[in-house]
Amino acid sequence: MRRVLPWSSWFLVAVLGLGAAAGQAERVWFSQQFSARVLQPHPADPQRKVTGRLYAGTAGLRFEEPSPPGRVYIYDRQGDRTWVLFPAQKRYRELKGPGPLAQFLPNPGGNPCAGTPAKNVTCRKARSERVNGRLADLWEVEFKVGDRKLVSRQWVDRQLGAWVRWVTYEGRTVDVVDLRVGPQPAELFRVPKGYTPAR
Repeated sequence: MRRVLPWSSWFLVAVLGLGAAAGQAERVWFSQQFSARVLQPHPADPQRKVTGRLYAGTAGLRFEEPSPPGRVYIYDRQGDRTWVLFPAQKRYRELKGPGPLAQFLPNPGGNPCAGTPAKNVTCRKARSERVNGRLADLWEVEFKVGDRKLVSRQWVDRQLGAWVRWVTYEGRTVDVVDLRVGPQPAELFRVPKGYTPAR
């Protein structure tokens, strides 16, 4: 199951049953480096939007939470580990694997179901269209929770393999916007100097 970032607990149902891309035998990575903004509904007020920042480099992936709390997540691709930074305290925790960032990682062929062992999840590529200025494939993800059938939708960028829009089964939308392709500074994917392990 893909873990959920603390700032958006409603993601849990949206991705229930899907496998984490980083744990698959057919591990893939983004075709190019990029940076983007992530717009998502505010946890307490779905009518409001809050902004995070996403960076994808050759060495890893970085997500900066909206503030507060403003945590930073860094996936170290080579070490297969994730650092959770607490900038206010200059501390960090280390997790094995991609942890919460698994939901941002690309899947083989762009298919959100690729590699998942869950039998209650099916994915269907519906069509291709432009979303947030990018040509993307729309994937409809259907899964069962008890007797209920739930459907979420992901628009996966055909060039990068990253999703640029995600609509949860309950109709909440997360958008990746202002996507800029280009090299990302290596220091974005390391624990900054002066940070100490959190206890």
